[in-house]
Amino acid sequence: MKQAYLILIFVSILSSNVVHSQVKDDGTIKVKFDKELAAELSKMAKVDQIVVNGHPTEEYKNLSQDEWISFKDSVYKAHRNRLDEIFNVSSI
Repeated sequence: MKQAYLILIFVSILSSNVVHSQVKDDGTIKVKFDKELAAELSKMAKVDQIVVNGHPTEEYKNLSQDEWISFKDSVYKAHRNRLDEIFNVSSI
């Protein structure tokens, strides 16, 4: 369920905040792609996939079970906070 939720969030973000468009007076559309935001979201998605998988990858194998759970919780919280910032939404 969390995986589906995360995928939905990232699709929403990618479609709404990474590409900004503006209609000019002459009717043409100026499009600006936010490369930094896209890179940040891509990195977040990769970490989310590691966490959602439930098993630490080589990079995180040295963590104890308690450390792994704490890491997962911190990822979810940090990513949720960042997504709230991106959407300018207060935390629930």
